[in-house]
Amino acid sequence: MEKLVIGPYQTCGLLGEGRYSTVYEVVDNTDEERYALKITCKTISQINHKFIESEIEAFKKLDRHENIIKFVTQFEDEDNSYLLLESFRGYTLQRIVFERFNIKEKKPFDIATIKNYLLQITDGLQYLHSKNIYHGDLTPNNILIHKDKVKIIDFGCAIIDQPTNKIPSKGLTHKGTPGFAPPEASRIDSSIKYVFLEAIDTWALGCVIFFIFTGTIPFIGTNFAKTLYNVFHLEVDFSDLDIEPKKICQLIFQRDPESRPSLKVIVAMIKLLEE
Repeated sequence: MEKLVIGPYQTCGLLGEGRYSTVYEVVDNTDEERYALKITCKTISQINHKFIESEIEAFKKLDRHENIIKFVTQFEDEDNSYLLLESFRGYTLQRIVFERFNIKEKKPFDIATIKNYLLQITDGLQYLHSKNIYHGDLTPNNILIHKDKVKIIDFGCAIIDQPTNKIPSKGLTHKGTPGFAPPEASRIDSSIKYVFLEAIDTWALGCVIFFIFTGTIPFIGTNFAKTLYNVFHLEVDFSDLDIEPKKICQLIFQRDPESRPSLKVIVAMIKLLEE
């Protein structure tokens, strides 16, 4: 890979690529410290500007938390925005679970490992919510794992500084990833006038829980329309889930966002999972 030099930073490896962003491991030539540098093109679309602005705003409101990727600084040029983040040499939960079920052991993680991952994810979410920040796109691709440590990343869909936990549905500009966004965020029911922000993250957490236990995404369909149909009609196959995680997911996957459990309740249920 050709090395890039961006200010004092030189790339030394590719960490990941998305639709609009590329993340490199970089070294600061002034002190040899290593970081992750997220480069996002500003010229692709106006939507991309919103993702960039949301992520920067979210990071600037956050203090350090062990389950949230640490923000270092931000800068930009005419074409790109650059986010300098802590170096965390993990893999996405998406990759780790896929390899677990399809390449390596070909069976679920042990319960102790699952509980460790989920309690760190929920701790990170509770911290975000305490800062009046709602992630808006919690998926296995936005969770990094290194050994037994968990970091939540990517705040481009974050919803920040709302005066209440409830906002008009038309005010939700970022819909999240299909299947991980609940019915009210997908706007597939025109009768829904409000969305509850914590309930959006709760639904996505339920999808992550389902994925960790089964290796499959609960509502995913053969195409976008089928995925939305499955979400709206709560079409999900629970046959591969044991009784206790099934109870958690069934409690979360409710069309009425006010009926979904709080993170506090979910944490208590995760702690009761038998090892």
